[in-house]
Amino acid sequence: MSQGLDSTLLDDLSRALSPVIHPNDIQNSSPRFVNKRNCCYLRLISALTKNDEWCKRLTRDGHVEWCISSPLYDAVLASLMVLDKVFLAGILLRISPSGTDISPNPAQEKRWTLVNRAWVRCSYFDKEMIEALPALVAVTRQNLPDVTRAKLADLASTVHKALKAWKNQRGWIGQGQANVLLVDAALPIIQGLYDELSPYAEHPSASQHNSRS
Repeated sequence: MSQGLDSTLLDDLSRALSPVIHPNDIQNSSPRFVNKRNCCYLRLISALTKNDEWCKRLTRDGHVEWCISSPLYDAVLASLMVLDKVFLAGILLRISPSGTDISPNPAQEKRWTLVNRAWVRCSYFDKEMIEALPALVAVTRQNLPDVTRAKLADLASTVHKALKAWKNQRGWIGQGQANVLLVDAALPIIQGLYDELSPYAEHPSASQHNSRS
């Protein structure tokens, strides 16, 4: 954080974001608008939680509590977006749930569900999805140590389905189109993660998910 910035101004900024937590117009807003707003909010909070001083402000002003609340989590889980899930999973990785009604184990489950749902959504071609892939892969790798082999096997299957879907889309997009470059950039990212996960796909408890290419 810039040393030249007055801490009072930063405090005011944190408080100014508070109306996003309990917006008055949510019943009159379209789901698309609400999802976009949530994503923009989570993008900002995700960036700010990387700073210890901002974490204190966000906790004090209710942002941390909102990010781990069921209403926001349920909305993000139900949305068709990928980035919102990436940002929320990243936030849950960085913040401490102490002082809330969420214990560490449920928090881990929420993160893992968000990561899995994001990969399910990644089977569909979308420019925003391509832009989200590096962040999604990063947050997926951060979550890997916290889960069982069976869950890793399930994730390997899901990532492999996404990889196959993107390869298929690469086939019908055709040559000479701008989207080809986007897909060509995305494929190595997905392939790299799948290569890490593929040994778990051979786990006996997930034999039905065997996902060798």
